[in-house]
Amino acid sequence: IPERSYAVVVLDPGHGGVDGGCDVTIDGVMYKVKDIDLAVALYVRDYLEQMDNIQVYMTRETDKKVSLDDRPVVGNEKQADLFVSFHCNSFTKDTAKGLECYSHENSAESGKISEKLIACLKNAGLDTKIRGTRTADYKVLRESYYAAVLFEMGFMTNAEDLKNLTDDDYQKKLAKALADAIYSVVKK
Repeated sequence: IPERSYAVVVLDPGHGGVDGGCDVTIDGVMYKVKDIDLAVALYVRDYLEQMDNIQVYMTRETDKKVSLDDRPVVGNEKQADLFVSFHCNSFTKDTAKGLECYSHENSAESGKISEKLIACLKNAGLDTKIRGTRTADYKVLRESYYAAVLFEMGFMTNAEDLKNLTDDDYQKKLAKALADAIYSVVKK
């Protein structure tokens, strides 16, 4: 990472456009992962942009498809201090719930950042279970030259998580906690 007086963060709302991700219909209303990912990431961007010495870039700011190949390229081109991908989980059992942070198994730096982010979130007073950290071979993590993490913000298949994830006030609270955690690990 080049020596500079500010931190660069790239935010990557998962899915988009024709790729809706998982969707759940409740009482005739369909909720799509792509919409939740984008809403939370935009709130995170807005909070981060109010903080000192930080530059934020997005892989998408609207409901458009961005290929898996192109997503990590944005972070690599910007030489990001941190690349953060936003997603919502799903599981065959509706009992799985909570937020978790992934890093690539071959990136010790990303693993340490993931642990710091989760530690911050545990103290943020969020109304959700904090599941902790995991490693995965997701392309956005594997292909990032710099530190990269992926947040699974909750389970679409869990009624309590879905209620939170689709609530604007909760999205803002989650985004503020995520922005504060991100800022705490990248601030210069």
